[in-house]
This record gives sequence, C-alpha cells and structure tokens, in this order.
Amino acid sequence: SEHHRFEPSDAALMQVEKLLPGIGSLSAVTVEKGGPADKRTLAELNLRGLTGATVLAIMRDGEQIAAPAGRTKLKAGDVLAVAGSTEAIDAARAIVDAKEVVRAD
Repeated sequence: SEHHRFEPSDAALMQVEKLLPGIGSLSAVTVEKGGPADKRTLAELNLRGLTGATVLAIMRDGEQIAAPAGRTKLKAGDVLAVAGSTEAIDAARAIVDAKEVVRAD
C-alpha cells in the first residue's frame, strides 16, 4: 500500500520552497536506478520542453544543487525539486519514474 512516510526529500523540498518564495508548490521526483533519467543529463531528458515542468534543484547525497544546468547528469537516488502545474509535474514524474524507457524518436 502506498502510504506517505516523511522522507528526507520532504525536508529538502521545504528548504527549497523557503529559498524561493512564490514559486508555488514543488514536488519531489526521485531518479530510479536504471530508469530513463539515470545517467542522463537534464538537457537529454528535456523535461521542460516535453512537460512544462522545471527542475529547480537537485538533492544529492545531502547536498543541494540549485538551478542545475542542462549538462547536469542525473544519477540514481537524486531527488529532483520540480515546479509546474499539477499536469506538468505528473508528466515529468511519468518520464523520470517510468519503469521502462519510452523513446520518442
């Protein structure tokens, strides 16, 4: 069953929301090992172009990468602080969390 337990990512999101007042609600999206986002750059994923969602920060091993560049390579366990409409965030989560890689070539 999917019950919400307080994750370190929740605390990190609250921190980012404090740093960026007025940004709206942020959602945490975790990069899964071997998933479509693992070992790919933000530019390769093109979340903003595909979904309208924006990655504002990456929490990695307790460190925060604010305003990550397109060349930032994601790795398993990264928690992305994603901003956008509910639809945009859901679409971004579907891409990042996808259990199988769907390529639109």
